Amino acid sequence: MRYDEVIQATLLLSCYFNKNEVREVKPLTPTEYARFAAWLHKAGLTPADLLHKQTEVMSQWQDPKNKITAERIKFLLARGASMGFALEHWAKHGIWLVSRASKQYPKKIREKIGDIRPPILFGIGNKELLNKPGIGFVGSRSISPDDESFTASKAELAVSQGFVVVSGGAKGVDQVSMTAALSYGGESVGILSDSLLKASASKAYREGLRNNKLVLLSPFYPEAGFSVGNAMARNKYIYAMSDAVVVVKSDHEKGGTWAGAIENLKKQWVPLLVRDIKHQGNQAIIAQGGLPMSDDFADYTAQPTANTQPKTDESPTTATKSGPAPIAGDAVSAGGTDDLFADQASEDKPTEPQASKPVSPPEPSETADKTILEPASHSGTAISNSEEPQAKDTPTILSQYGEIFTLFYKKIEAICVQEQSVTPARLYETYPELTEALIKKWLKLLEEEGYVAKKGRKLVYTLTDKSQVNFW
Repeated sequence: MRYDEVIQATLLLSCYFNKNEVREVKPLTPTEYARFAAWLHKAGLTPADLLHKQTEVMSQWQDPKNKITAERIKFLLARGASMGFALEHWAKHGIWLVSRASKQYPKKIREKIGDIRPPILFGIGNKELLNKPGIGFVGSRSISPDDESFTASKAELAVSQGFVVVSGGAKGVDQVSMTAALSYGGESVGILSDSLLKASASKAYREGLRNNKLVLLSPFYPEAGFSVGNAMARNKYIYAMSDAVVVVKSDHEKGGTWAGAIENLKKQWVPLLVRDIKHQGNQAIIAQGGLPMSDDFADYTAQPTANTQPKTDESPTTATKSGPAPIAGDAVSAGGTDDLFADQASEDKPTEPQASKPVSPPEPSETADKTILEPASHSGTAISNSEEPQAKDTPTILSQYGEIFTLFYKKIEAICVQEQSVTPARLYETYPELTEALIKKWLKLLEEEGYVAKKGRKLVYTLTDKSQVNFW
């Protein structure tokens, strides 16, 4: 799967590419990216300009918050090889992505979250579900059989009235609502806070994905582990993707369900339907402005009569005293500018998930973009392939094995220049996306072709004179 330079630069600036990076890399947050992208747009630039004239662009930039430094941008952009391996690996599992400039980016997130929406969304499944009317379901992980029955019946009701069911994929209310919708013949959108890659192979989601009845979406990179922060941050996207949200059961003044419900009441994203039971958390949310929802509730499309304005001093900008717009109506915009770079960036292609060929010789890579960045071997600065020295004689090994294999060799060259030698363990530490067996296979291939030499019986490799003269 190939992406244009705007998307590549956005990925490099805002995403992790493997678990090792989580400890040492600080991609731009959505707020930071919005600030930087707004400046680029005002200056008549796009993120793609950073790939070709990084020094020139950054010499004009001064972050008022002193967070987005030239050194940080340089470090982020120098991860081209990691990006290439990650995209290859994710594409093999059917994972796709959409950037905030893409026409396929969910319109509701664009409208409700505004400028601080995630720069990249990762997903698997049917993209067409991203912009359908939806009813969200949130609630505790620990639920009673009565809670489960209520959740399933209201999810089925949503399906019967033409809505997709939107939830977070967690145990409890989330999974019950999504499973009920799919079992009833409906469609579902799951917004995950972690482990999208693992979920893509889950038995629980397999049939829904195969039948194009399900899409799993995440604002976090596909191999992210669970964190409370990500789980809390994910809540807003459930609300943003929905036309109304049902709170089945909430703790009082704690937990993600409570925090998400209160945030929605303050931001006035969508009507909040709260199951009217004798549970402290539910009753407190109703007291704050949630709409009581009885067990015999039967129509999501009806005009709510209660005011969803929270009982606080903060005045909403979109609700009126007579109540919110009909649930089935158009989403209310939360402001924000037009898509930055939307006229420059091409739409993501292909539109449907496609699996790439395995990352293994002798098949050439079909998913790495020809303009993927990689640190220069000696200086460590980022360059694009179009700026690399031209080979006097294109070697057979390069033309045969393709872009990903080339990036792998370039990393070996860079490590050897700095450390004199390289081992499979050192490469696995750098690229955990690759298996140890594949790394050893590629090293053996390079050794057979004469580009690296093994020192003794140990798996320690050095560059040869042939590599320095002929590889490029």
